[in-house]
Amino acid sequence: MPISPEKKALYPTAWPEITREVRERDGHRCKWCLKPDRDLVYVGPAGQWLDPDEDGWRDEHGEIIGHCPEAYKETEFGPHCRQIKVVLTVAHLDGDPRNNGVPGCRPNLAALCQRCHLRHDRRQHTESARKTRARRIGQAGLFEEAAHA
Repeated sequence: MPISPEKKALYPTAWPEITREVRERDGHRCKWCLKPDRDLVYVGPAGQWLDPDEDGWRDEHGEIIGHCPEAYKETEFGPHCRQIKVVLTVAHLDGDPRNNGVPGCRPNLAALCQRCHLRHDRRQHTESARKTRARRIGQAGLFEEAAHA
């Protein structure tokens, strides 16, 4: 996930190397659901996905929930099944971008796919959206007051 400009100063200059180390440590797969980095995978509506290495469906926790023939992948979830490209990002599990551990020991960091990273940061995103809406409503009120003056 891109680093917001206001938080950029919290990240070390070696962040690209750190993220590379974490993705390698986690086997270039999402730590939580096991999606492979940079692969195209079929995803169903509840987060289940077709693992190209196992030829089977996994749930959102990476557990195998069924095997299938090749033709099955496009019909199992009908029009709700889509193909995505997985891109791993590195998440701070405690939410502190300054807590990066040391080389070879980074328990606070995990390689996560887009979906898992967004779920992990859900509270933060919800709070940011609430603040943005409140700010916009406040600004709208300023324009309304100016129009009536």
